[in-house]
Amino acid sequence: QFKYDADTGSLTVAMATFSEVAVVFDTDNVWSGSYDADTEFGGSGTEADPYLVSNGEQLAFAVSGAAGSGKYYKLVDNIKLNDTTKENWKSTAKVWPWNGNIRFKGTFDGDGHTIDGLYLGNGNVQPNNGLFAYVEDSVIKNIIFTNAYVNSTATHGIAIVTGFPVTKTSFSKIYIEETCEIYAPNAKGVAGLA
Repeated sequence: QFKYDADTGSLTVAMATFSEVAVVFDTDNVWSGSYDADTEFGGSGTEADPYLVSNGEQLAFAVSGAAGSGKYYKLVDNIKLNDTTKENWKSTAKVWPWNGNIRFKGTFDGDGHTIDGLYLGNGNVQPNNGLFAYVEDSVIKNIIFTNAYVNSTATHGIAIVTGFPVTKTSFSKIYIEETCEIYAPNAKGVAGLA
């Protein structure tokens, strides 16, 4: 059992080392590969009452920036974008849809939760891509990434978190586990053009 303190960034683990802690995912609740423009969240998107993100469809909508600038989002559950427990999962993986045309301007707090199975594969991923494409005037924090796979021939702007942090963006307590793979010239883990 473990406890994550988002204020201090400390992880307290009882009876196990960090490498032995298993993150639990609901394999019946894997991202469908799309999002609905009418996606509903708990919360109102303010700092005191952030939008609550609990599944892949809500995550896809949140990072699209479609809700507008200056909104606050908080992960309230671990999210599985692809079922990485299946052998050879990359051959049937759903590709994360966002590219450099999508800008996120807001605060995204992972609250110590894990995003598993981000897939930006096939080698044709365009520059300025990651979980977030562009981020501007934003705060991205407290997220753990596992089993992310990024494969691109693009020579810049490729990363797991964001391809292009434009201005005044801060990142804190972002963890990219060793199960993540990046194959791209000049690729980064957190920000492609930092």
